[in-house]
Amino acid sequence: MPIMAHPPPFVLEPRHHEVQRRLEALDASLPGDLFSDDVRRSLAKFALVRNSWGTTNIDAGPISIERVHDLYEAYAHGVTRAGKILPSEREVVNYFALVDDLPTSPFPLGLDDVEDVHRTYFRDVPLENDARPGRWKDRDVVIRGPYGIIPTTPEDACVEALREALEWLNGPAQALPTYVRAALFFHRFQGIHPFADGNGRVGRVLALTILSSGGLGSVRYCPIDDEINLHREDYYGALRAADLGDQEAWVAYFGAELLNGYQRTHALAQRLQRVPPSLAQESRNLIEYLYIHRVASFKVGDIAAFYLGAHKNTITRRLKELEDLKLVRGEGRGAGRAYRVATLHELKA
Repeated sequence: MPIMAHPPPFVLEPRHHEVQRRLEALDASLPGDLFSDDVRRSLAKFALVRNSWGTTNIDAGPISIERVHDLYEAYAHGVTRAGKILPSEREVVNYFALVDDLPTSPFPLGLDDVEDVHRTYFRDVPLENDARPGRWKDRDVVIRGPYGIIPTTPEDACVEALREALEWLNGPAQALPTYVRAALFFHRFQGIHPFADGNGRVGRVLALTILSSGGLGSVRYCPIDDEINLHREDYYGALRAADLGDQEAWVAYFGAELLNGYQRTHALAQRLQRVPPSLAQESRNLIEYLYIHRVASFKVGDIAAFYLGAHKNTITRRLKELEDLKLVRGEGRGAGRAYRVATLHELKA
């Protein structure tokens, strides 16, 4: 059941405006004086790594979080030349660049912009179904998912359907809360499926673009694609409900995951802000690593690389500093002592 270019008007309720207000409040605090530049850099790294890992594994992959982290370090240091990265991994680095360039002021999306996102995302990346970066599909394609095979807009009508969807996005949809507008457009985009491959990944970048340019400019710090990947069954179920006419189910899911992503970011930011400047850089790097990789527990031997060359007493002292900051909690004694990492839910306390 492909989505139509002009589905029934979405019925706004007070709860939609309340979700939007909560998102705007969370978004507004991230670039302000509440958090330091170092914290914001850590948040951006956290979100880029978790989101690129999430979005790649939803529709492509598999790729490990360790490899995505390595690719981020290469990207951050400008060493992502051809030959150093596999073609199948190139899309992760391309994703980093796209999110780094998200607009933060009103930005009406056009057909050329959609083509350009696909071209940039999949430059030098192997695609399925003979797809080519930045080229509309030249055959009818279907969505194969947990709910079976779902047809999409026919090849000869997809560009016109997308043009109408963009006219809706840049016109009547302006009256909707930003997150509702982004959610509904994403669902329309998936139903049209204008490319032979890569529609899910491009659609999620377009949703970020709509959110960022529509007043939620700090969404780049929000691990929403990570949230979607972690709750993938709910994601597919909500989209299927929208296919069957229940747009509210999809909008509610999208808003909840967006809020959860912002709340995770704030919990981490508030804790990182308490880390004193005197803490050794290796310890700061360790904290980033633990949260990016969702490490639940570890022993001294597991993290020796972060304190390379340091005496065991020095490592123990630094871990005690992290315990005092309530970022980790030690359990046991001697060689068997283990450390449990505080969850982001615990960090909210």
